Amino acid sequence: HTLSRELAQDFNAPFTIAKANIAKTLRKSALNRGIPILVYEGGESLRLDGYSIQKGLDGLKRLMAARGFTGKQPQQPNKTHNLNRTTWVRADRSGIFQWTKESGSKVFKGEPLGFICDPYGESKIFVKAKRDGFIIGHNNAPVISQGDALFHIGFFD
Repeated sequence: HTLSRELAQDFNAPFTIAKANIAKTLRKSALNRGIPILVYEGGESLRLDGYSIQKGLDGLKRLMAARGFTGKQPQQPNKTHNLNRTTWVRADRSGIFQWTKESGSKVFKGEPLGFICDPYGESKIFVKAKRDGFIIGHNNAPVISQGDALFHIGFFD
């Protein structure tokens, strides 16, 4: 939707991801009615993250200024990276997880992103990027199970 794209440009988040609509979602229902929609995702589940909240508020201020609702134009963030695909890097085994790259980082295929140790620290396996892209989210849980999502990587295909 063209207006949704314009809203995303005005919001100017660090990453903008164009995604296909998913049936039976608020986003799909709004677009079916001709209502533009923008979904901001930041932070993590079950935790309030001041940094992500501030980024969202800054984006709203930029959007409102661009649309003429306020006269003051807030400071622009760094360049927005426009992405159209995402993939997950999942845990190959259970154990104690430590990330060494964080959300926002540019990564390259094969680059170590973190590691998983057994509970006694006797063995360590590295978690590596499966493709070039940007980390748009990562797991902060120290104890993980095999198959858990560890890193969400966004890229332009």
